[in-house]
Amino acid sequence: MADVAPHARSFGELRPVVLTRLMDVRSSLDPGLAQLDDGGARAQLGAVLDQVEGYLRTRDDAPLRAFLRSFLTLRAAQGLALDSLLHAVVAIGDTCVQVVQQRGGQDSADLACALTHAGARATRLVVEHIADELDRRTAQRGAPAPGPEPEPEDGAS
Repeated sequence: MADVAPHARSFGELRPVVLTRLMDVRSSLDPGLAQLDDGGARAQLGAVLDQVEGYLRTRDDAPLRAFLRSFLTLRAAQGLALDSLLHAVVAIGDTCVQVVQQRGGQDSADLACALTHAGARATRLVVEHIADELDRRTAQRGAPAPGPEPEPEDGAS
């Protein structure tokens, strides 16, 4: 496997620019972020960027999954819908890639690719969390969990 630490270092160097950009567009990222004061929004976005940088360093899903679950739980407790949270995760990832592409540089294409991968993983983990939450809610209601229709047995029509 290729050394991924350079991506984390490169992202770390761009992090202040990324955070400034995220702060500038925070109201379009997530209605909850728009309601926070600058310090609160900066802290939440900084925590997200910590996880992005950590994922770029290790490519380990476990810490990212744990963070996203707690982040989504916190945001849901603040009354935000799960689809809004999914939108926010995708938009934050896209913003990170846009900043890298705008800055250019020798390794910008590789870093943009690594960030796209990190954003895709985060999105996938959020979707899995949403599916788990929907299954949990369905089970609480006593209804069968949504899933694929059973296929007919051979010879049955």
